[in-house]
Formats: sequence, structure tokens, C-alpha cells
Amino acid sequence: MQLAGFGKEMAKLAQRTPRTTTLRDMFRIARVGGESRFEYARMLQEEIPVRLAHRVEQLSDLPYGLSDTEHIQQLCDRYADWAESLTEQAKVQSPSDDQAFTAFLCGMLGETAVARSMADTTTSKSYILAAIQEKAQLLKDSPEYTLAADTVLDEFFTTRIGMRVMMQQFVNGGGRFSGYSGIIRESMKASEVSIHAAGVVRVLCHRLYGRSPNIEVIDYENTPLSYIPSHLQYVIVELLKNAARATIENHSVPPKMDFHANPALQFAEPEW
Repeated sequence: MQLAGFGKEMAKLAQRTPRTTTLRDMFRIARVGGESRFEYARMLQEEIPVRLAHRVEQLSDLPYGLSDTEHIQQLCDRYADWAESLTEQAKVQSPSDDQAFTAFLCGMLGETAVARSMADTTTSKSYILAAIQEKAQLLKDSPEYTLAADTVLDEFFTTRIGMRVMMQQFVNGGGRFSGYSGIIRESMKASEVSIHAAGVVRVLCHRLYGRSPNIEVIDYENTPLSYIPSHLQYVIVELLKNAARATIENHSVPPKMDFHANPALQFAEPEW
């Protein structure tokens, strides 16, 4: 369908304020299951179209003509299709309804081979980047364009994360993995995630620079927390990448230049 055919309904949905859902709520619901899971499914059936409509609204108001590009129009149509399908679905009341709704969300998330090429995780990034690259050729000499594009991407993908977490939590609920409630790890030590992230960064450094700092993770033995490991690891990897690059560059100029020894880098996990 074309976006224009669903414009009025999307506009109504975009007027609604997205519902606030905490990690604590999602953790509890994924652990309980049963009727609570059905209630969560029905909430998502109402909430996801609202969030999709807000994303269409964001994409329809991009600067420098980005909203008029073919890629952005196709992405808006995709979100409108998903929103329409969700609003027309029967409300989840039974295990069979649950199974059908879970399959639909898997399609959106790209967790099936058939749906992967059409999934949000692929479509959003590739379509938006293609639209920006298309306009960048025309506005490559404009620093304001780069700033505007960065602002748009930050806002868009930040709001996208929240919706994906809600869907992933539902899809992975019901005790699918030991020690997890959905995608939330019940008892996670930040130091363990930090050590793994340090290993990832060391590999990246060796690929890019041929050397890597010796990264020492200082463990304060904090109380374990319930959180999403992949999100925490992403943040720590980005922090360590910046620190590792600065450390290597600082030790690659006289008088500190020494290609036979790796510089040291300490990373202390936050105390709480």
C-alpha cells in the first residue's frame, strides 16, 4: 500500500503519546507468562502502531528534502503496512493467538530467514543511509547538512531501540534461556561484560593498528544487576574503542614510540 492510503489513520496514531514501560515491568511479565503474557501482547498490539506512526512522522519531516527520497518513502510505507496489520489483528486471547503474534514480531525483527531481508533491522539502516548518501552528493559542501543528518539519525534510532526492546522481550519470553527473563539477564556482573568488551576492542585494534593496549578491567565486585547485556556491551565497547585509539596514538609518536611493547589501558567499571 501507499502511505497516502493510510495517512489519516497514521496521523491519529501519531497524536497518541507512547506508553512508558520500564525494564522492571518487562522483566516481571516475561517471567510470569500465562494471562500476563497475553495482556502484554495486547498492549504491544496497541502500542507498536503508535510508535510506528511516530517514526513515520519523524521520517516525514526530515531536513534537506530527505523525506522526498524514494528510500524514505518506501520505509514509511513499510511502517504504515506494519501498523495497519497490527491494528487489524485479532487481540491475543489464546496460545494460538500468541503464536501468530510472535511470528509476526519475528518477521519485523528479522529473526526468521524468510523475513530477514524485509526486517526493520535491515530496512531502517540501509534505507536511511541510502537517502542521506543520495542527498550528500548534492549538499556535500554544507556542514549544516552533516549536523542535521546526525541529529535526525540520533533521534530516529534512539526511539527505534525502545520499540525493538519491547518486541524482543516478548518474543524471547517464557524462560527461553536460563538465567534470563526475555532478553534481560537476571543477575549480570558488569565486570564480566567489560572483560568481553575489552577482548572485542583488542581484536579491532590489532586489525586496524597491528597492536593493542593491554586492557586491564578493574572489578569493584559490585552487586549483580538485571540488565540487557548486549546494550551494556555496546556502550563499553564504544568507550574502550575511543580510549584505545587515543592510547595507541599517544604511544606512537616520539618520545613514547615503542612498537615492541603494548601500552597499558585501565578500565574501571562504575561503582553503584
